[in-house]
Amino acid sequence: MDCANDYFLMMTYAYKGKHYQIINYGEMKNPQTRVWEECVIYIQLENRNTYVRNREEFFNKFKESNE
Repeated sequence: MDCANDYFLMMTYAYKGKHYQIINYGEMKNPQTRVWEECVIYIQLENRNTYVRNREEFFNKFKESNE
């Protein structure tokens, strides 16, 4: 992982009134296309649950937060 990615790991993101933090990047297999896609592994700060989402979709939906 390079320094540019380290910046995103330190940020907090907001989506639908909740707050999240990226903990890592990886790959996941799309169940429809069976193609490997880049993904974001992140936690919800309010309950510490872990989630995975397509990387492009994550950055389109989640916005940087100062909270």
